Amino acid sequence: MRNLIYALSALAALGLAALAWFEFGAPQTSELEIPKSTAANPQPDAPSAGALAAAKDKLEAAIMLAPEFRPFFERMKTLYPADFERFIQAETVILAKPPLPSASSDSLILDAVDSLRKNRGLQAAKASPEAMIKVFDLQAKVLDALAVQDPRLCEHFLFGGDAPAFAEFSAKNRALIADMAEAGMTAIADGEANKIERNPPADEDFNLLEQRLKEMNLDKAEMAALLDGQMPETPFESARTCEFGKSYYSALRALPDAARDSIYALALQNMAQ
Repeated sequence: MRNLIYALSALAALGLAALAWFEFGAPQTSELEIPKSTAANPQPDAPSAGALAAAKDKLEAAIMLAPEFRPFFERMKTLYPADFERFIQAETVILAKPPLPSASSDSLILDAVDSLRKNRGLQAAKASPEAMIKVFDLQAKVLDALAVQDPRLCEHFLFGGDAPAFAEFSAKNRALIADMAEAGMTAIADGEANKIERNPPADEDFNLLEQRLKEMNLDKAEMAALLDGQMPETPFESARTCEFGKSYYSALRALPDAARDSIYALALQNMAQ
């Protein structure tokens, strides 16, 4: 079986989580690392109660600052109140520690998406085909937007990497980022409701995808990068990376339903892990 999982996890990496990596580097913390008793029983280096209160005010102000993101946070609070509260507590502690960082609406939604992915992302692989398709269709839209606005970022989006310039892209495309976040949460909720179990993709499914990519004029180096994670010594040109990345999404989308759904489900499982 080809190592398609590498490429799929990098593409999503929505998932949405790759966007947080691009903008902010490795995750600063996890809600699992934040003791629930931080405020009541402060540790020697723990933020003071005043610092925590001020940080929470900044956090709430940042959430309200971007109207595009408010529906996502409200829905998260309604569907997963415990997850939402842990997320708020974790972000509050981060914001309260010196040197005091600024609260960014864009960073908050990406952190929230990452938190949901880690805690509940496996459920998205059990979602209806429509919900899974929506996740990957929106990733394709992000790649389309990058190709127009900043082709240099296409490689980072497809294969992972540190791209601080993505912060500017995110700030200029909040409606698109919000749609991606909503699609991921919808897939999780859908999977929890439907619990669809799928067989892993077969070799024939990957072979069919490879054939489709050949028909779309991808060369051996481009297919090796997408299907096996083998990057050439000479980097691809940015514009070309955008183009064969778009071909990749199109080829996946056009597979027979069973093959497409099994590959999407496997990708979503890998993203959650």
